[in-house]
This record gives sequence, C-alpha cells and structure tokens, in this order.
Amino acid sequence: MGGNIFSNTTKIKKEDINTTVDKYFNELKTIFPKKEYLFNTTKMKYIGSVGKKPYSGDIDFAIDRKDIVNDFVESIHEWDLDFNVVMTTYKKLQKRSRTATDIELQTKAILIGIGQKINLHKKNIEVEIKKTNTGNMFSSFPQYRKKKLQKNVQIDWMVGELDLLMFSYYSKSYEGVTKGLHRTQLLLSIFNVYGYSFNHTKGLLNKETNHQTTNVDEILETLYSIVGEVDSYDYNELVKSLPIEKRDEVLNVYFRILSRTRCDIPENIQNDWVRLDKTENYETRFLPETSKLKVV
Repeated sequence: MGGNIFSNTTKIKKEDINTTVDKYFNELKTIFPKKEYLFNTTKMKYIGSVGKKPYSGDIDFAIDRKDIVNDFVESIHEWDLDFNVVMTTYKKLQKRSRTATDIELQTKAILIGIGQKINLHKKNIEVEIKKTNTGNMFSSFPQYRKKKLQKNVQIDWMVGELDLLMFSYYSKSYEGVTKGLHRTQLLLSIFNVYGYSFNHTKGLLNKETNHQTTNVDEILETLYSIVGEVDSYDYNELVKSLPIEKRDEVLNVYFRILSRTRCDIPENIQNDWVRLDKTENYETRFLPETSKLKVV
C-alpha cells in the first residue's frame, strides 16, 4: 500500500506468504527480543488484499500504535534503541512539524530508530528510512519457499488505531482490475466532496467544525448519512450508491486520485472517465500500459 519503494522487490505467490512471514518474524525476534510478543499475525494483522489472490504486490501489516510507542521513554528502552539518538530525532521532528501531534512525532522517531537498528543488523531486512513517516515503515525482505528465493517482497508496517486501520485498509477480492485500494480511495473521495477529510491514522475530520474522530462507528454513521446504509466494505456497492446530484463531482475527485496512484480505473466506471475526460483532461501517463483507457 505504500507503493513500490524498493527496486529489488516483486510480487509474491500466495503459497509463499506464510513461510516468508515466519522468516521475517524470526529475524525481527533476534533483533528485538524484548518485543518478541509482537511478531506474529495476531498482533501484526494482515490487511489489504494479501493472500486473497494468487499473487500479492506486497505484504501489509496493521499494528496498534500502543505496541510501537506507549510511554515514549519506556518504549525506547523496550525496543533497545539509543536513547540520545531517538531523542535527537524527535526534537528535530518537533522543530520541522506544523500539523503532526506529539504522539505522531514520537511514533515516527521510534520507527526511524527501529529501521536504523534493523539496517545496522545487516542481515535480510532492509528499511527505507527516508520514507518512514508517522504511520508507516517500509521494508524489503527475501521471499522463501522451502528455501530462500532469489527475489524480495516489500513488507509494510501500518501503525495507528487498530480498528481504524482494519476499516481503512479492508480489501475484498474483486474481478478485473479492481483492487482493495479502489474502495479506500473512493471513501476518501466521497468524504472530500461532502466537506470531510479522511485519513487512515487521523480518522475523519469535519472541515467546517474541526471535529475529528477515529471511532469507526461514528465514521460509518457519517458515511451512511451520505450514501445510505450500504456495505461500506464493498467498492461495487459504494460506487452504485453515490448520490446522483454529486456523483460526477465525487468521480472527478476519485479519477484524479487514481491517476496519481498508478493503478487502473475499474471497468464499471471507465465510461464515466471517458465522458468526464472531455472537459477535465485526466492524466493517463501513470495508468498501467494494459489499461483500455490508454488508447481511448
């Protein structure tokens, strides 16, 4: 979900995921023995479409923020990080930040420290430090079957409130080009048009009142007030429920997001792309080469 961060990673077969993840967790346990309880799929939960298709582009985990940083100082010791280095990172982040909360900055400082320690370990896991942020860490790791394969897979950490992450990144299996991210980005587009900002770590912000919530029930209540009580976890149901009076406005926002996300446009709204493109002039250069819209 973080996009392709590493040049040495490729898709992973469904049957290789469990073995690869077991090896990944075992290596993390050797680097962070005090956090051994975290490295399993009960605490680090699969999200997105991983394991739902024959191949997955990467492996995404949702992790409760409290398991990364609870008490800041105590968490530095639990991860066995250099206290002075983490505090220096944290203070630099504070000086540069304009909108991030203190807990977000602490999370980023800890994640950077975790990534640096992993890279110093110099075994199989590689972390891209520059891409680490307040809710994400991106790593590359070899794929395994019965033995180590000559290719890597990207493994991403998504850190935040667990319920919100599981809601934001839920993914069904779809036909054709449709992926789980199409549902996530459609949610974002709907909320945007109706005066809200939606974020997988910050939750839902009412731009008029500045009321912000990470409570999934409250987020769903707002969504249902716009589209009715449909299956909010299903892209197809969501797109069919778009209010007629603002359907084109939502789709316009949606198409602009998707054109920057380097993914194809779902088949059931490609005609809408063609129709709206006559006045909106959408960018097609980032669409997959196999997209039917490349030759429209």
